[in-house]
Amino acid sequence: EKPLAMNYNELEAIRTEYEKAGKGLMLGFNRRFSTLTLKMIQLITREQKKSINIRINAGAVPPDHWVHDPEIGGGRIIGEVCHFIDLAGFIAGSRAKNIHAFALSTNSAKNDTVTINIEYQNGSIASICYFSNGNSNIPKERVEVFSNSTVILINDFRSMNIYTQMGCKKIKLRTQDKGHSRQFSLICDTLSKGGTFPIPFNEIYHSSLVTLETLRSINEKRSISISE
Repeated sequence: EKPLAMNYNELEAIRTEYEKAGKGLMLGFNRRFSTLTLKMIQLITREQKKSINIRINAGAVPPDHWVHDPEIGGGRIIGEVCHFIDLAGFIAGSRAKNIHAFALSTNSAKNDTVTINIEYQNGSIASICYFSNGNSNIPKERVEVFSNSTVILINDFRSMNIYTQMGCKKIKLRTQDKGHSRQFSLICDTLSKGGTFPIPFNEIYHSSLVTLETLRSINEKRSISISE
């Protein structure tokens, strides 16, 4: 279960042990396994440069909630925004190159209303807007991808609109699918049949590193170049 690590020392310790053990490791970044995410990837190839916008209407959590405890929950960026950092990188099909993140000044101590801008090595860009100051009457998650005259909108992982030069096509699921079922099915296949886990370790590590660098960007009020 996410997060992989709460700080840089833990992250590097896990990488060292992973490389030493020579065994598999899997983390629950489930949204990349959603039916709608995978359909999107089929329509916009990994090679295409993309403009990605992910908006999360997260809602407020009481100040004394465990998720805000830096020792237990790590805060909402480490504990939840990591999902969307991983999803953006998966859609971009590239590693992050630069990151600049901002927290709402009236609530910066919690870092739970933030905008994260990411530039990828392949030229794609992403904006992740995680807001705790919204309203529960609108859907929680919205993903927008613009590429080569095609726009794809995922609405709360329940439906998807595909806009092309030919018009608009709509896909609606019977139930919300954030990828949990497919993720665990693939994990079970790996455990029973052998092989590798569905997310390579280097992608798990990179998404976790970018998550930590997001906090550093906010705290240091500057852009951060990502290097591994």
